[in-house]
Amino acid sequence: MSVNPKPDGENIMKCLKKTTGIFLTVCLIAALFICLSAVNSGAASGSNMFALNCDANNVKIEYLSGESNQLVPGEAYMLKAGYVSDYGYDESKLYNMFALWSCESDGGNTSFFRRMENFTERYDIETSTYIAEFNATAGGSDPEIVEGKNTYFQMRFVDRNGDGTVKNCKVYLADISLIRVSTGEDLLADVPIDEKHVTTAQITSHHGLWRIYPEAKISLKNKTSVFGTEYTAGDVNDDGATDNKDLTRFFQYLSGWEVLVSPGALDVNGDKSVDNKDLTRLFQYLSGWDVEVYFDESKGSLMDRYSNSSGYFAAKTFTGGASEEAQALKNQILSTGNTEDIYNITGKKYYISKTMSLSSIPKTLNSGDAVLFERGGVWRVNPTELAVPNGVIFGAYGEGDKPMLLGSAKNYAGEGIWTSAGDNLWKTSLKGGNAGIIVFDNAYALGVLKWNKDEIESNYDFYTDEDTETLYMYYSGDIADDFDSIEIGQRNYVMRVRSNAIVDNICVKYTGGHGIVMPTGTENSKVTNCEVGFIGGSKHTSSSRFGNGVELQLGVKHIELSNNYVYQCYDAGLTFQSWDSANQATYYDDLDISNNLVEFCYYGLEFFTTVPELGGSYSELHNISVKDNIFRFSGYAWSYKQRPDHWMTGHIRSSQRGWYEETENFVIEDNIFDCSRTSMIFWWWHDTKGNFVHPEPHPGVTVRGNSFYQTFTTDNRCMNYRYETPRYATDLKGLKDAVAVFDSTPQKVVWLDEI
Repeated sequence: MSVNPKPDGENIMKCLKKTTGIFLTVCLIAALFICLSAVNSGAASGSNMFALNCDANNVKIEYLSGESNQLVPGEAYMLKAGYVSDYGYDESKLYNMFALWSCESDGGNTSFFRRMENFTERYDIETSTYIAEFNATAGGSDPEIVEGKNTYFQMRFVDRNGDGTVKNCKVYLADISLIRVSTGEDLLADVPIDEKHVTTAQITSHHGLWRIYPEAKISLKNKTSVFGTEYTAGDVNDDGATDNKDLTRFFQYLSGWEVLVSPGALDVNGDKSVDNKDLTRLFQYLSGWDVEVYFDESKGSLMDRYSNSSGYFAAKTFTGGASEEAQALKNQILSTGNTEDIYNITGKKYYISKTMSLSSIPKTLNSGDAVLFERGGVWRVNPTELAVPNGVIFGAYGEGDKPMLLGSAKNYAGEGIWTSAGDNLWKTSLKGGNAGIIVFDNAYALGVLKWNKDEIESNYDFYTDEDTETLYMYYSGDIADDFDSIEIGQRNYVMRVRSNAIVDNICVKYTGGHGIVMPTGTENSKVTNCEVGFIGGSKHTSSSRFGNGVELQLGVKHIELSNNYVYQCYDAGLTFQSWDSANQATYYDDLDISNNLVEFCYYGLEFFTTVPELGGSYSELHNISVKDNIFRFSGYAWSYKQRPDHWMTGHIRSSQRGWYEETENFVIEDNIFDCSRTSMIFWWWHDTKGNFVHPEPHPGVTVRGNSFYQTFTTDNRCMNYRYETPRYATDLKGLKDAVAVFDSTPQKVVWLDEI
């Protein structure tokens, strides 16, 4: 419960303003020092406070205590510190925090780091809290409490299992508590929570270089991070603050919009119902009225319910360098007029209303005909794909959201679909098997595919037994009752488009294969004004998965992909590709890829074809234009932590043997490349043994006038273009040097400390 005044104040954990510094560590650590000062009884009384000090090697938070809060030699104390990281709370897999103790020497400098006498440490996974217990000593071989000398407590995050994943994350330390065991008194209780909230650390080099950021853009108040679950009343959008954004989100929710809301924050007035009275109460609270607002802890926050080992969390927001441009383009795409107003339909028009099935589409369609789906309607395309015949237009009519074609066979939420298999394991029949993606409650949470049944151990983990066509899911709650929708994407395509055809104003979602495909030989076709999302993840081979938003296969000509919004694809948002096993010559000619917004895909645009010089079939790339697109947050896709190739993400991804000799007029211009998780561009050329095929620039390729925004990546890798050695960047100068390898005349190059 919260009471005004200060609707945005005391109950919201904020981040300290921190000083930026970089320091090397051994064993890949981020060291954050908390200094607890022991003063003698004659010291002047003073209020508790924290002070930030930095030098070339250390960043430490010093606690300056009043005389009533000094450590007493021989007493037992307990120090607690909660944390949140980009990788969740799996300390046993990713992190271990070591706590050490040090005293200053007579010269005032830290002389050593050693464990305290009777020192123990443990990690409480339920509260994401590290707890250190120790006795303050007054002599002996262990560090001692010395009157008038500072005493330090150090916390280190270490890559415990040695898999390098600790290098990929940020760590946020939360509220700190120092408890005198004999009395139960928290010696830091009087320190304002804003001051006790410690800094953020992110590793920025495989050599162990970490950077301390000026601000941590995350609130920990409602993230199960500090000594138990703490929530922010009125925080409807679960961003850690109660403000007008929550009022807007609540209004949208009550109006029937599909928006993210924190379940426990909705009953604002505490009357056990959610209605306009709660909206009114929240408005009053934010207006400064003396009213109470409540949080229902039994329902929890979005983080409680939906976060899992995939690292995907729908409520997490990113702010890149081109947010305004991206939002404007997204609005433009999603509000595009009807197909009849865009294209000249010369044949018959077949209107498929919301109440009609796909079987209502005539079996025989002639060139010039159009099949128009009513906006707001939903149709399921499984197990067979929806074919768009030669010369036919598939589009939208009516009012509202774009018509949806889903690759999921049905909504798997509800009674009678799932059966308990014991120990939080559930199972359901899945005809055809090979589930690649599972989406809960309109993408609030996503499933995590496991290759073996015995690996299922956390919420949303799933495995498909292909022999029995049974899907197993780990979920600790009641899967039949807890969700309104569960969509399961299997290995199928949603739409296959032939020559002289158009797909316009269609929304394609939830398939484990590809969203929209144009097969080899397709000519004069278009995909325009479409929305394509949550695609891919089905098994492609015994050890790999696949799935692209829109794929052009094995040679096509005179194709337009424009004004589409594509997001959250396992592989690429947009791709044209050929492969050796097809054993055929391929020709890509006259491709117009323009004005698309592609975000949160593993790759933005992927292309590769066969290379005769390396034993593949003959291929050509002619007249390809990649212009005026916005590629954002490549590698931040739902698939990132479910893939083995973390270093290969990029806004543009080509083959590692990407030398295509027969290339002409391939132009990449006026695009925005906004923050990739690793390389912005991944396209170099060498043979299968890593030797360079050609040292010279790629023939027929022109890159000019693009805008680049980038931040710290997992290992500072920024550009993998042409050369075998990647370009790295940790600041604007490094970014400019890296960009120059790809685009010698960029329109804009901007370094971002955070996103």
